[in-house]
Amino acid sequence: MKLKGQFDVGVDVGAQGTSITSYFKKMCPCKRIFAFEPNDFAYKNLIKNYKNDRSVFLTNEGVWDETGERTFYIPTDDKKALRHSHGRIGKREGAVHSQIQAIRLDDFAKKHNIKAYDVVKVDVEGGELKVLDSLGDMMHDVKVIICEVFFDGRRTRWQDLDDYLKKFDFKIWDFEGMSYRKDTGHLYMANAVYVK
Repeated sequence: MKLKGQFDVGVDVGAQGTSITSYFKKMCPCKRIFAFEPNDFAYKNLIKNYKNDRSVFLTNEGVWDETGERTFYIPTDDKKALRHSHGRIGKREGAVHSQIQAIRLDDFAKKHNIKAYDVVKVDVEGGELKVLDSLGDMMHDVKVIICEVFFDGRRTRWQDLDDYLKKFDFKIWDFEGMSYRKDTGHLYMANAVYVK
């Protein structure tokens, strides 16, 4: 699926290693992409994958609803989490933690003279609404939002995201990257794509 429209600035919060390609290069191409990844291992993969791409700007910061130092948790029971970006801000049992710098998206925009974000992709393991809150008044200019959501009550529930985005006149466009439970076959996770 490719969204129609002109997109100047995209922001990828919880960028991981290759999600920039799948969302911003294929689905909604942006002239400039600002990618946030506080997990050091995942950030090194981003540098390796995008060091020659002049349209991608990488930062090792997290994004939250308050700018400042935050505790970032990575579960120790998930080996993939240690290699990828399955950490999150916010207490998590059985996790290693480190201090990271987090910034609000509106503060980042002021600092880098960004007038608007056209596309916002968020995959932060349950903190999606906090990240969207960090847009402040800039939320009104966003054209596309892509968020990881869950249908089984874990992390950010789709219904909570849907209720939140309706206040800003967003409508669901599609679900992509759907995951189904092996034991029951039920849909439990997807990336929800919203447009205005």
